[in-house]
Amino acid sequence: MNNTPDHPPFSARPSNIDLNSKNLAQNIWQKKSQKFDFTKEDMVSDAEFNEVIWKAVRGVDSPCPPAVHAAFFRPDNKKDKD
Repeated sequence: MNNTPDHPPFSARPSNIDLNSKNLAQNIWQKKSQKFDFTKEDMVSDAEFNEVIWKAVRGVDSPCPPAVHAAFFRPDNKKDKD
């Protein structure tokens, strides 16, 4: 067993895609996302933002699943003395 670390140098490979290319797709979701206000946090509706991201990743015709909201709490089962 050797206690001396052996860290070979990192060698990067050149990119195989054009890093300057842009997605110029024009659709309803792209137009909707242009109207989002990102100047301050929570200015965009979560539902709309999630739907735009879903459509961009899964495809324009893919239905976005409904949002799931959950709360975690411990009920207080103590009885009032009154």
